[in-house]
Amino acid sequence: MKPLRLQAIAEAIGASYTGELTVSGVSSDTRAIGEGSLFVAIRGERFDGHAFVAQAFEKGAAAAVLSDPAFAVEGRPCLVCPNTLDAMIQIGGLYRSLFSEVRCVGVTGSVGKTTTKEMLYAALSPFGKTLKTEGNQNNEIGMPRTLFQLTDDTRLAVIEMGMSGFGEIEPMTRAVRPEVAVLTNIGVSHLEKLGTRENILAEKLSITRGLQGVRTLVLNEDNDLLSTVERADGARRIIRISLCDRDADIWADALSSDSDCTHFVVHYADGAAYPARIPCLGKHNVYDALLALGAAEAFGLDRATAVAGLQAYQTAGMRQRVKRLAGITVIEDCYNASPDSMRASLALLGQNFGGARKAAVLADMLELGARSAQMHRQVGRDAAAEGIDALFCYGEQARLIAEGAREAGCKEVFSFDEKDQLAEALCRWLAPGDCILVKGSRGMKLEEVLEIVYGAME
Repeated sequence: MKPLRLQAIAEAIGASYTGELTVSGVSSDTRAIGEGSLFVAIRGERFDGHAFVAQAFEKGAAAAVLSDPAFAVEGRPCLVCPNTLDAMIQIGGLYRSLFSEVRCVGVTGSVGKTTTKEMLYAALSPFGKTLKTEGNQNNEIGMPRTLFQLTDDTRLAVIEMGMSGFGEIEPMTRAVRPEVAVLTNIGVSHLEKLGTRENILAEKLSITRGLQGVRTLVLNEDNDLLSTVERADGARRIIRISLCDRDADIWADALSSDSDCTHFVVHYADGAAYPARIPCLGKHNVYDALLALGAAEAFGLDRATAVAGLQAYQTAGMRQRVKRLAGITVIEDCYNASPDSMRASLALLGQNFGGARKAAVLADMLELGARSAQMHRQVGRDAAAEGIDALFCYGEQARLIAEGAREAGCKEVFSFDEKDQLAEALCRWLAPGDCILVKGSRGMKLEEVLEIVYGAME
């Protein structure tokens, strides 16, 4: 990380400091504090970073940012600001300003953000050193951490932006200052806090308020709400991708798949067409690939090179990662879950893998608000519609998935309150040649079921 002047940081966050001190790193975690770093004390749900200010200085911090002056360490530079979470974003924006030649893409949406980010990374990397958000570092703390990794040889950056409530996207996009904003879709994640899908759309669209340069919004026209977007604050151009509309700016047809890949043809509005291949299965992944190509088109990059780059896509974390053990195919999709992503994963299971017997292990979807019961029952109906042979449900809300599946005619449906009991029942059901999908919200920790099942397979 390039050094940052503490006086410039103070000006950016509304604090007072005069001097020539510089810092060589920024962190809100004392475990990552190095000599000469800046410690930002953030109050979280479990810990208050202010309690660790003195420890940060003991570990070599040069200065600290805090919102409560009572925790200042006498004789050490402590910048007091109204809100340290906001300050973290503002410091990230200050550091971003040192790299005027870097071209950024901002990514948000209800589902598919991380997959689209990885598709973007694959499509853009052939054009120069590309930085991307790692893992799930897409919030007010993770986003600045990504910006702090910018270097003089970085040419492109793909920055994922998540949110849980109103007013969270705009400060991040103003710090990132992307040239291109990519909006994957508008679903029902975060309905508990935002109330309606229209509110979710408005919050997600605020990503365009930080646009600079080519100022382009790339969106999925096949999403019912995104298809209504005619303009967006800060955007001069909208690139629309589709699998249904041949008048879209970029669209695809001739989809086919083999055991590990999806093949399709990419079409552009001027009539150009390119064969494409991505090393993953499912129509939803083709949408994410087209969004990545939309960003490359906004930058004016060579189409054939970007399309070829998609072949380097790699699945991130436990997102539809396919494993084959003891003759059984396992789709690990334990990172997160919403009605939209559940539907996509069930379609992936139901429409691929030949004539194998198919089972789904499904757990609660969180943060759905008043419509949670209805949405869980619908997932059960979706599983039945895809012809899933057996359904193993874990969690209180997942019992409603089971009810919906039974009502829709699914014969083998089981509900469990304990993961070990579910794993044991699943192991008894499975046989070589079968395929299973394991999916639930992150908080349900279904990977613990997989650990038991994998242990039994060894």
